[in-house]
Amino acid sequence: MRGRKFQDIELIRWIVEKSPVSKHNLSLSGLPEPDFSEMGVEIKPEDQFQVNRNAQDMFLQTLEDVYGFPRENVLLTTGGSEAIFLLSLLAWKRGLKVAVRTPEYQPIFRVPENLGVPVRLVGNWDELDRLLASGSAAFLSNPNNPVGTFLLPGQIEELVSRIKGDAFVYVDEAFLEFKFQKKPESVFFEDDRLVVNGSMTKFYGFSNYRVGWIASSKKNIHDLSILRTSTGISNPAYPLWIAYQALLNRSRFQERALKIIPATRQTLKDFVETEPGLSWEYPSASSYALVHYDLPDPSEELCRKILDSTGVLLGPGSYFGSEKSFRVCITPEPEKFREALESLKSYLSEFRKS
Repeated sequence: MRGRKFQDIELIRWIVEKSPVSKHNLSLSGLPEPDFSEMGVEIKPEDQFQVNRNAQDMFLQTLEDVYGFPRENVLLTTGGSEAIFLLSLLAWKRGLKVAVRTPEYQPIFRVPENLGVPVRLVGNWDELDRLLASGSAAFLSNPNNPVGTFLLPGQIEELVSRIKGDAFVYVDEAFLEFKFQKKPESVFFEDDRLVVNGSMTKFYGFSNYRVGWIASSKKNIHDLSILRTSTGISNPAYPLWIAYQALLNRSRFQERALKIIPATRQTLKDFVETEPGLSWEYPSASSYALVHYDLPDPSEELCRKILDSTGVLLGPGSYFGSEKSFRVCITPEPEKFREALESLKSYLSEFRKS
C-alpha cells in the first residue's frame, strides 16, 4: 500500500539550511529577539507559582486591551505555525476546498495540501471570487507575504460576503504591527465566515517563545479548541507571562522597530528603483518585499548563485508561487542591510556583463 504524498515546505527548509552559511541574511521576516530588560520585560519571575496561575488571564486581558479581541473570541496558539495547522485542519474537518491567491506565504497553501485539503492556487481576484461563490474557503496573509501590501477592512468584508455554507476567510495578520499604528487595527469582526490569527514572533522578536492567537466567532473558537486537543490543550505559562509584559511595553518595541524598518525600506526602494531590470510593488507596511527581475535564471537557481557568490540569502519567489522574483526581508540593522545590498548590486552588475 502506497502512502500519501507529502510535499516539502521548501521555504522553511531553505531558510533553516542556508541561514548558517550566509553572511547577510535577508530571508528572516521577523525582528531578532531583543534584550528584554531594555524593553521593560522581566524574564526571571520571583514567584513562579503566581506566573503559572495567572499568566494566561493576564495575557488575554492585555490582548483584549491592545487589539480589541474579546477573550471569548480568542484561542491561544504556540505561534503562527500552529494557527495555520489548526485552520487547515478545520477546513479538512468541514470537507472544504481552499482557494489561495498567489503570491502567498508557502505554508498557507502547503499545510492544507499536506492534510489532504484540495487547494487551488489562482493569480487574480476574479478567479478567487468565482471559487468562493462555489463554496471554497479563502486563505491569505495581510499584509501579503511576500509582497507587503495590505487589504483594507472593507476589502476583507467584501470577500467574507461571498462565502457560502460553512466555509470561511482566513486572514493571517502576523505582520499587522508593522503598520506602526497607535492601536493595531485588525480586520477582525465577529462572524462565522471570518477567522484571523496573530503572533508575537515577527514584530516582538518572540522566535524562542512562540505565542500567538486565533480570533473568530464563538462557534469557530469552540470547533478549533476541540481540534487543538490534537496539538496541546494550552500554552505554557512562562512564554505567556513574557508576552503579557511585552504588550504592556508595546511602545518600546515600536521604538525599536522604527529605528530599523523605515530606514531599510527606503534603502531597498533606492536600490530597486535604480537597479536595471528590477521592479516591485512598494511594501507600505511590512518587514519584506517581493522584487521581480528580468534575468533568465529561475528564482531558486539565482538565489543559490547569489548566496554562493556574495553570502546574501534571499527567499526564492517560486516558493511563494511567483517565479522570476525573490523576497527581501528588511529586518537587519540599517548599516548591515546597506552592505548586503551593495554586495547584491555588485553581483547583479557582473551577472549582466557575463
